[in-house]
Amino acid sequence: RLLTAYRRGPLPPRVAAAVEVALAEQWARAVAAWPSVTLPFDEVVALWAARVQEVEPAGLADAIAALRAADLAIAAACAAGDPAALRAFDATYLGNLRAVLARVTTSAAEVAEVAQIVREKLLVPGAAGRARILDTAGHGDLGGLVRVIAIRTALKLRRAEQRQDPLEDHAELATLAPESDPELAAIQAQHRALIKAALEAALAGL
Repeated sequence: RLLTAYRRGPLPPRVAAAVEVALAEQWARAVAAWPSVTLPFDEVVALWAARVQEVEPAGLADAIAALRAADLAIAAACAAGDPAALRAFDATYLGNLRAVLARVTTSAAEVAEVAQIVREKLLVPGAAGRARILDTAGHGDLGGLVRVIAIRTALKLRRAEQRQDPLEDHAELATLAPESDPELAAIQAQHRALIKAALEAALAGL
C-alpha cells in the first residue's frame, strides 16, 4: 500500500525490500501500542506514506523507521471514527487532564470543558472534512502536543472569563513551564509575541 502510494516511481528491489521490513516493524509497534484497537491498515499506511513522499528512495526505509508510527496509527483510527480508538485516545491523552491543568484550574467542570474542546479541535472533521489530528500527529510526541493544546485552551477560557491582560497571562504561564518541559516552553515563546504586541500598543498610545 505504501509502495503504491509513493509518488517517486518504482523502487529498486533492494530498497523495496528494506522498505517492506521497515513497514512490518512499524506496523508491529503500532499494533502493540494499541492492543484494544483494530487499526485501519489502509488509512494508517496512507498517513505514513503522506509523511515520506518527499524522501529520496535511498532514505525511504530510514524515514519510515523514524516515523512516530503509533501516534500516526491512533490518529488515523480516530479520524476514521473507530469507537475503540476514540476511547483509547481519551484514556491515554485526556485521562490525566486534571493533573495537567492542576495549576490552571481545579474545577472539574472546567477540566471537562477543556477535554471536550480538545476532542472537537482534534477529532471532529473541519470544513474540508479532515480531522486536525491527522496533521498534528507525528510532529513530536502526541501526548505532549495534546497537553499543549489543553493548556492553551484552559488559559484562553480563563482569559475570556476574567478578561485577563495578556501580560498577566504570560506571567502565570511562566509558573507552569519549567525549562525542562519543551512543550510548555513552546507556549511561552508564543506568548512572548503577545507581550511584544501589547507593549508596542501601549507605547503607541503614549
